[in-house]
Amino acid sequence: MTPIEIPFATTPVRWIMGSLCLMAVILALRWAIPNLAKFVRGVGSRSLGQNLAGGFIWFVILGFLTIPSLILMALVRNPITVVSGAGVSQERLWSQEPDSIAWNQIARVSCTYSRARPFTGEVTGIVVLAADGRKIQMTNSGTAGLGPVHELFQQRLPEGVVQHCSVPFKQ
Repeated sequence: MTPIEIPFATTPVRWIMGSLCLMAVILALRWAIPNLAKFVRGVGSRSLGQNLAGGFIWFVILGFLTIPSLILMALVRNPITVVSGAGVSQERLWSQEPDSIAWNQIARVSCTYSRARPFTGEVTGIVVLAADGRKIQMTNSGTAGLGPVHELFQQRLPEGVVQHCSVPFKQ
């Protein structure tokens, strides 16, 4: 069996989203660093309550700044999921050792169709669950649909393990 590789994001998605995230981080830091410096310089002239409230607000602002930073790091790292004869393996974002689930350890496979075209068979997401609770998620980020991977799961796994695909946020 030839391995099927599914990247976290394709090259065009990485360039576009990476540029947007980098721009958001740069703009936020360009605003945040001078204003945070002003806040820190004025700590002695404010009451404890004002300093605590201001510190909490800065904590929230910097917390929101981490979101595009984490997305940017994920796009740069671009972990790959591999479906091979041994099972399913996915690179971790922060470590070198991948998460792996062998074929005989797979307890359930769930999938989702595209919300725009649920009857075309375009599978856009697959979640593989192991019997011990480990989980590997695959999503379509501009690549061809995950239909061939879903068919492979249906062929290789016993009946009932692969669930019927659902449409997210169906009304």
